[in-house]
Amino acid sequence: MNLCSSGLPGLYPEDMQHIHRAELMAEARWQRRARLFTAGRWWRWLAEYAAERAERASAFRARGN
Repeated sequence: MNLCSSGLPGLYPEDMQHIHRAELMAEARWQRRARLFTAGRWWRWLAEYAAERAERASAFRARGN
């Protein structure tokens, strides 16, 4: 049985580093999303996307499809 310094079976220091790095990346993604929402950029992007979709739909209908 493999024991790392923390005493957990099967985990090497490299495994712990990988887990820690993944947790840091997840936290960074969460922080970016939080900033995006608070800055209102998400809502502006959503409004632009909805407007583009509406334009495409009306152009599609105007062509007689």
